[in-house]
Amino acid sequence: MSAVNVSPRVAPAILLREYFQLTKPTIVMLMLVTGLPAILMAGKGHVDPVVLVMALVGTAMAAGAASALNQFWDRDIDAVMDRTSKRPIPGGHVG
Repeated sequence: MSAVNVSPRVAPAILLREYFQLTKPTIVMLMLVTGLPAILMAGKGHVDPVVLVMALVGTAMAAGAASALNQFWDRDIDAVMDRTSKRPIPGGHVG
């Protein structure tokens, strides 16, 4: 795998946005939208709110981590494809 050049001195707000984009927030939201009804159906409408929140937070964290890890693994492939070359890692925004 080839190294990706990381831009020096990126503003903290931009860097935070780039790391957030690694989680693919749209996919995370889709996971939550489908996970919520599944949890409610499994609990037959009676779910402890703490359990519900923790399940949704855990789902969001797992989906976001999987997306970030996938982008790390595919960084060399993403760098040569037009559609993915501007993602945070192949674009050199994060390392």
